[in-house]
Amino acid sequence: MKFVFPVIIHGTVWSRLLLAFVLVTLAGCDRHGLNVDQQWKQTSIVSPEKADPLGPEVDIRVLLFQADRVKLTGSDAGYAIWNSDKLLVRVSGQSETTLTFANGSWQLTDKQGLALFSVQALAGNILEIRPEPNSLIAVGTDKTLTYRGRIRCLLQTDNRIAVINVLPIESYLAGVVGAEMWSHWQTEALRCQSIASRTYALYQIHRRQGRGHWDLRSTQSSQVYRGLTGENPRIAQAVRQTRSMVLAYGPAGKEKIFPAYFSAICGGHTENAKFVFKQDIEPLKGRRCPYCKKSAPKDYYRWPELELSKDLVSQKLMNRYSSLKDLKAIVNIEVVQKSEYGRVEKLTLTGSQGLKRTIAAEPFRLAVTSAEKPLRSSWYRLKGTRNTWIFQDGRGFGHGVGLCQYGCEQMARQGSNCRTILQHYYPQAILVRAY
Repeated sequence: MKFVFPVIIHGTVWSRLLLAFVLVTLAGCDRHGLNVDQQWKQTSIVSPEKADPLGPEVDIRVLLFQADRVKLTGSDAGYAIWNSDKLLVRVSGQSETTLTFANGSWQLTDKQGLALFSVQALAGNILEIRPEPNSLIAVGTDKTLTYRGRIRCLLQTDNRIAVINVLPIESYLAGVVGAEMWSHWQTEALRCQSIASRTYALYQIHRRQGRGHWDLRSTQSSQVYRGLTGENPRIAQAVRQTRSMVLAYGPAGKEKIFPAYFSAICGGHTENAKFVFKQDIEPLKGRRCPYCKKSAPKDYYRWPELELSKDLVSQKLMNRYSSLKDLKAIVNIEVVQKSEYGRVEKLTLTGSQGLKRTIAAEPFRLAVTSAEKPLRSSWYRLKGTRNTWIFQDGRGFGHGVGLCQYGCEQMARQGSNCRTILQHYYPQAILVRAY
């Protein structure tokens, strides 16, 4: 979860030739060999469901966005459009085009809105845009970003188009780590982020087991991914140096990967995943973190009082969660459960006719927050006035589970290596090769 302050910040802040050096560095030993200890051994990683090796590097399917029109630009030699294994058309050079679906057919138009091909040329519910050799594809709605790999356009029931980037997971990570951490941060912190992001992505791939049309999203709901925009030489190096390395836990020989969550600032103690994501996972039980206080922006580690209109909070909650609409209007909110570390876990909402509903703190936070008035975490004290809700004594930024990114950076500044940092935030986890 990389920040951008009022001036520099916003929310959300991962070759074989280098492999020997990488493993040595991760293990914290000299450059002549890998000294694998009991806690950080090499082993074959297994999937969450069964004890089968993951095998070679896999492709990942990332939902970029959904829209009624898609802008496409190819670089250099351009791109080709395929339907399954059938080549449909080729678009040469750096042509700016727009793909839409209307009146029962796909249409590809140029900058002037003129059709490039007949309506019969593009057929099928899924089109795949594949770059020609040495080319890349930029895609978006108003603005475009450039991505490696292929772009898959899936027709949805409302004639909107789901745009999915399909690419090797290591290439994907180069666009994730730079979106989740500042590229000038410590090398050991960038390596930690690479390993955590790789673990999280592989977990999602195996959890879905090919179901659906994508494995995760490109936003904070999964982990932020910005294609080539997120890439940087230092980021690319950190990803290469940790290639195939993931976190796992469990009995020897039966280790399994887990969702290696991370957030920007934990506020002094990471949270138990059981309370936030309903997942009881040993390495995600929560850890004291005295580090982020030293590196995080002061008004994020301890954020200023936030005041929100009661009417606005009620409207946002019911707009996001249709199951709350029978409350009519939310007239009272009460914190009914906190975690052992101090974060709000559950709140009770009372409607205008006395009906009550309970909501978890993280869905509540995501519903009421905004760029102008962000509710930065679920660690706060709630106070009501006649017309407003006031969130006081707030701490941290994000859900607080797993790796604390600013804490990770501070540990690296103090000389801790990647292994030590990961052991701190994911206790009882081991570092293994996925492929």
